[in-house]
Amino acid sequence: RVESLLQQHACDLKGEAPLLVTCAWLVESLAAGKFIDALPFALRATSKSPDRPAATALPASETTAGAKRLPSTDFSKPEAYGSSTNSPPKRPRSSASAVSPPQGIVEPAARALTRSDALDVELSGTSGCLNTELLAEFEALRTHYSAQRTEQWRERQYRRVVATLRSLPFGIANLEDLGRPEASILTGSHTRARVEEFLRRGSIQLAQHLQNDPRANAIADLMNFGVHAGKGKYGSYVGAATAEKWYDSGITSLEELARRIEMEPGLLTHNQRVMWDFRQDFSVRVPRSEVEIIADVVRTAFPADASLEVCGSYCRGAADCGDIDVLVCARGDQSRLTAEAAEQLTKSGFLTSTLRDAHHISGTHIGQWMGGCCLASLAHRRPELAAYTLHRRLDIKVYPPKLRAFAQLYFGSGEEFNRSIRLFATRLGFSLSDQGIRKATRGKNDRGDSVVLWEGQPQEDPSGCAWATEASIFQFLGLPLIALEARDLGVTVARLEELAKLQAKRPPEEDCAVVAAGSSSSSSTTALPVAAPSSSNCWRSRGVVALDCEFVGVGRNTGGIGGDRNALARVSVVSYSGSVLLDTLVQVDEEVVDFRIHITGLTQAHLDQGVPFAEARELAVGLLEGRVVIGHSPTHDFKVLSFSPPGQLVRDTSSCPQLRAPGLGRSLMALSEHHLGLKIQDGAHCSVEDARAALWLYRSVQDIWDPCCPITSTLSEPIPAAPHLREAAGILSAVCTEAGANEDLAAHFDRGASSSHGYAKEHYIRVARTLRSLPFAMSCPEDLARPELRCVGNGKAQADLLRLLREGGGG
Repeated sequence: RVESLLQQHACDLKGEAPLLVTCAWLVESLAAGKFIDALPFALRATSKSPDRPAATALPASETTAGAKRLPSTDFSKPEAYGSSTNSPPKRPRSSASAVSPPQGIVEPAARALTRSDALDVELSGTSGCLNTELLAEFEALRTHYSAQRTEQWRERQYRRVVATLRSLPFGIANLEDLGRPEASILTGSHTRARVEEFLRRGSIQLAQHLQNDPRANAIADLMNFGVHAGKGKYGSYVGAATAEKWYDSGITSLEELARRIEMEPGLLTHNQRVMWDFRQDFSVRVPRSEVEIIADVVRTAFPADASLEVCGSYCRGAADCGDIDVLVCARGDQSRLTAEAAEQLTKSGFLTSTLRDAHHISGTHIGQWMGGCCLASLAHRRPELAAYTLHRRLDIKVYPPKLRAFAQLYFGSGEEFNRSIRLFATRLGFSLSDQGIRKATRGKNDRGDSVVLWEGQPQEDPSGCAWATEASIFQFLGLPLIALEARDLGVTVARLEELAKLQAKRPPEEDCAVVAAGSSSSSSTTALPVAAPSSSNCWRSRGVVALDCEFVGVGRNTGGIGGDRNALARVSVVSYSGSVLLDTLVQVDEEVVDFRIHITGLTQAHLDQGVPFAEARELAVGLLEGRVVIGHSPTHDFKVLSFSPPGQLVRDTSSCPQLRAPGLGRSLMALSEHHLGLKIQDGAHCSVEDARAALWLYRSVQDIWDPCCPITSTLSEPIPAAPHLREAAGILSAVCTEAGANEDLAAHFDRGASSSHGYAKEHYIRVARTLRSLPFAMSCPEDLARPELRCVGNGKAQADLLRLLREGGGG
């Protein structure tokens, strides 16, 4: 049918110029049984003809009803229009309302943050979104995964994709467009596959499936109380866990939820009850004129010398707002002022519901109130307000004047911009919040969560303006001032970093010069660059060391790596210059169930040459105590050593923001190759090599991580251990491994792993790795009694290995 239609159309258009159209044209033609007008589906003309004008993509409203169009071509290029005389369609910028605010309210212009006052920064995406349909598909995925408790990382990734698609200055028409620098975040294998599917099918099947999933839709309705125009805030709606619990208990619709609420008044918390009662009102967006009247009412409850301004989307020029964010800057006790204002407005009937009562946030100078209000309740005094019958969401924040600029930045910028600039500050070694900007070091706690390990005092404004405006914050971060209306355009961290490079006026200062690696170490590990310390590094030469340990498994064999506990088998400490201070093998008192030879390279003979654990720990702790300790995920090393250094003296290179890069993992091997150009861990790991690699990574960002000395005590130069306690690397390098001697046996277990699942699969993989790493060839069943093969266990793997040894091969 398609072939006959195409042949007929070829005759009809004989002699005319060809026209490039989307696949939707063919779909609509097949549905109609004839070829419909192709011009509404045209992308561009491939050649010129006097009889046919150059075709451009028409607005969606002018296309055939119901037609699904693929993303448009890159309208930033002249050739996309078929004629040099045509110009790209431009979307007019939104302008702020012309209504003047009531007296006492600070308009955005008064903050010196309009586009005309900002530097001439060309942010991507200023012409509006050119990937609307693709954006809708990824937005559906983001919305679904935002409700999932176990896959929050997917929601974060889709959120970044959505922000990127909003800001792209071109439409994605083919996979080659993903190679452009602006679309770098879309090049991951998973995201790229989704985009490719959209270009091929016109939709993303997973997004369509999730939108048609009755359980997912029911849970989403329960979470948002059936209102999808707004979003939950400060516990406004129920969480995913509660919604799933309701669904599993039989509450599968809003009607059933309403019946259960009537039967069980305690089913909802106070905040949830407020949102349930006012869900329809709160979902209606607030026009600017009403926002200004509400702000005027709030203004009457605060002292005359207090400044008040409306933040959120209002100050960014939006025509309407989801809720009203009022920022008040006043001297005195902010908590008391907030409580008094809330009490006065409640007595007048203006405040109708409370989500969070006026209170003081511990450790801050902030007062806040959150809830609902209604202008019509003031109609007895102001009859003109009788028409404003809807209840509105209102947040009141009270700050001291010295924090005004930080509060403006936090509450005046969009959510994505807030995330981006905070992450940008984190990568510079700072913590940025509405409380100011501080030096900070982030890392992982015992549970593996990313936390602030150390935070300094608030930074002073180097410009001497005492943080009077947002411009001083941007200047401190090395960024040009970004206008308020431009912050809704999907400004990513990568874009901020690009702007910072353009803004930079001078190169970063260098602390030291790189010279050839010294040969004082007895290690035979990979040669790494050694930097000659300068006078500014004198505290580091005494107070910085790097640590790495190797473990063996003891206790019960578990999945993956054998042994349910780690035991110290080798400990290495290197100085700031990279020289070895300690590198010794350690005796293990318990029976080793897995030597993890493919990682450690250790055998029972090696451990027998080690020192007792107590002696090794005393030597290591003596070098670490009171000094800055560099390591890659050193929490495990500290646990095995039973050593707990202060958090402010730990530098974990696996969680350092300045060492991260897009698409780069956190492994020491990946970071070393990316930042240092060094290939490590090729085979068994060497703890000296790993400690040095972590040290060089630290030194590459040391001026950002440690601009000043964090050590309070006086230290002398670290004293190296005795020569025989620095020879572990030499002992291990002297071992001759018969490479490939057990390859046939290992291949058998590789095949077993490919056809197994769960623990059996992990066990076969462990056995195969061990066999490949053994420093001897297995020739008879008696070899199974050697300690290095305890990880084989007493089950099927051992039976298979015995049979293979008796048969003389791995067949």
